[in-house]
Amino acid sequence: MDIYHKEIEESLKYSGCQHIDFLTNSMEHLLTRAFLRYYFKKHGLKGEFLPFTINDILEQKKKNNDKEIHIYSVMCEKDVKLKETFQSVSWISELQAGAAMAKKKVAVLGDDQGENISKLNPYYNELTGLYWVWKNTKHAYSGICHYRRRFESDIALLPLLENRADVILPLPFAVGNSLEMYYRHWGEKEYYDKMLQVIGELFPSYYEAACWCTSHIVFIPNNICIARRDILNDYCLFLFGVIDEVERRMEKYSGKKQSRCWLSEHVTTIYFMAHLQEYRIAFSNLKRIW
Repeated sequence: MDIYHKEIEESLKYSGCQHIDFLTNSMEHLLTRAFLRYYFKKHGLKGEFLPFTINDILEQKKKNNDKEIHIYSVMCEKDVKLKETFQSVSWISELQAGAAMAKKKVAVLGDDQGENISKLNPYYNELTGLYWVWKNTKHAYSGICHYRRRFESDIALLPLLENRADVILPLPFAVGNSLEMYYRHWGEKEYYDKMLQVIGELFPSYYEAACWCTSHIVFIPNNICIARRDILNDYCLFLFGVIDEVERRMEKYSGKKQSRCWLSEHVTTIYFMAHLQEYRIAFSNLKRIW
């Protein structure tokens, strides 16, 4: 978060620190990408890690390609006001999540139109937007991003336009000891255990991947993706199948609402790690604004 470096530096100098160097966003992303390449190779995992620079021929490729690629930037009325803004691009439209309960309109499109679960937004966060995209659009390639998190540039589209990828995902995080411990730091053990139980009972073909993920450190964040339509459909069937059943079984549990949303990122990670050898997946850096 480079924009906070000056404020942090002033605070550290006030505390007596003299020699201060910062790890920039770009440095962090390069180091993360290098480590993930090593980790994927070590464990025999497939995946393309995209560069950060924009290809000169990308705009021409977009004009000459008939692939319909469109994703939706999910936002809600409670979002904080940002110091920065994203540049408008033709392949991203804004979508208001939780529109069914909103007091004000913040986007032309709302997730309360058509088939929807908009009223579940306090529990599902951006997933009510993803559900709307799944049920109410027909783009050949689609998915979601966040109002303050998007793929860093149009370079994310290049593998799709060149037909060398089926899915674009954010650059994964390399978490601490394991994915299970990472979730327990932010969420609650009961939700994680129930997720594994539901996958084992309702989606047994994913259980081995789920167990692998619990003890490894690759985490695909934010439920952000661009996926081929058939893959998006299959992903949503799994994601909402797991989350809805966990929610049903935990209905009387008085835990944190946010624990449920955090859990969805782990379900997303399990799904795509399970298909890593089958789908052609490319990972692209996310830009975050604050």
